[in-house]
Amino acid sequence: MDRYAFNLWKKYLSKASVPVDHPRNLAFIPAVPTRTAIMFNLVTSASSIHGAYWMEGCWWYSCENEATRWIVSLTGLPKGAFGVFTSGGTVVNLSTMVTAREH
Repeated sequence: MDRYAFNLWKKYLSKASVPVDHPRNLAFIPAVPTRTAIMFNLVTSASSIHGAYWMEGCWWYSCENEATRWIVSLTGLPKGAFGVFTSGGTVVNLSTMVTAREH
């Protein structure tokens, strides 16, 4: 079954798509397909990690928190400033509106 699915992808889907790193892609950039990113995606996919809950993904949450602290430290914002990584503009806008409403 895996070979069948891969062959369908290779025959139809791969030819009907434009990679985000293609020189003629002038739209948004939803991913950074570097070798490092590709390999790490392979590692996380093979690990069958689900990051929606603390129990299954606590280590990943900790890594994200450390990365966020580091990025915030580069901005010169006051100690205690924080943020989150999101999957795109829609989630960013929603998060911003909820935060504004609460504060």
